[in-house]
Formats: sequence, structure tokens, C-alpha cells
Amino acid sequence: MITKCRLVLLLALVLVLGFGCGTSTRTGAKISGNVKINGKPVTGGTVTIYPNEGGAYSTPIEKDGSYQYGGLPVGEVAFSVETETVNPNRPKPSQYGGKGGAGNVSPMPKDVQPAAQTETGAYVKIPAKYATKETANLTATLKAGANTQDLELKE
Repeated sequence: MITKCRLVLLLALVLVLGFGCGTSTRTGAKISGNVKINGKPVTGGTVTIYPNEGGAYSTPIEKDGSYQYGGLPVGEVAFSVETETVNPNRPKPSQYGGKGGAGNVSPMPKDVQPAAQTETGAYVKIPAKYATKETANLTATLKAGANTQDLELKE
């Protein structure tokens, strides 16, 4: 009886380890590239990558127009690009706190340093259609390992 119990436990352990330790292509892709509009670099904002299997992965656009992200699923992906987060003239978000969201932001504790800010280039306006994956019409197929995908935007 004890031998049967040990055999069942051993079989269960082997199955768990066998299926759980295989190499996975679900997160085996890395992507990098440049974002340009009419041939000129987009120097700030965010690229968001949407795998067909679900989820969204956002990464900043660097000062030189480049972007990169690792640990992505292999397969078809769509992209969106936005630059309004670096627009110096965008409306500031309303303060939060208090009743109905009105009020001031709590002060930062004295012993906490503010987070480092990512340096970006000048704001580059791009057409609003690139802000959603449904209207951006930017896609790629990612393979395991390194992938390069430049995102060429048009006015």
C-alpha cells in the first residue's frame, strides 16, 4: 500500500517537473527599433506592444527615437505609439485626494527621494490614429531571440 502511494506521488512529481521545466517560446522574443515620422525621429513618448494572445507591454521611446523590450511572447504583435505624455503643453492632471477627488497631493516624506525622471527629447506631434492598436496599423511577427522592427509613421 505504501509502495503504491509512493509510486503515485513520484508519477505526479515527474509529470509536474516534465511539463514545467521545458523551454518556452512564450517569452523568448526581444524587440528593438526606431520610431520615425516622415523619416525624422520621434524623440519621446511610449511604444506599446500587444501580442495576439493578450496583454500589453509598454516601453519608452528614447531621445534618439529608439525603443526596446525583452521577454515578449513569440508570434504576431500589434503596436501603438503615443507622444502626448511628453507634450509640455498638455493639460495637467487634476489634483487628487479629499471628497470627490478634489484637494491637494500629500507632501513627499522628508526621507524619500523623488524618482529619477527619464530624459526625453523634444515633443513630436504624431497623428492620433497611432495611439490605438486598432487604428495604428502597425504589426510584426516576433521570432525567438532578437527582432528589429522600425516603426515608420506618416502624417
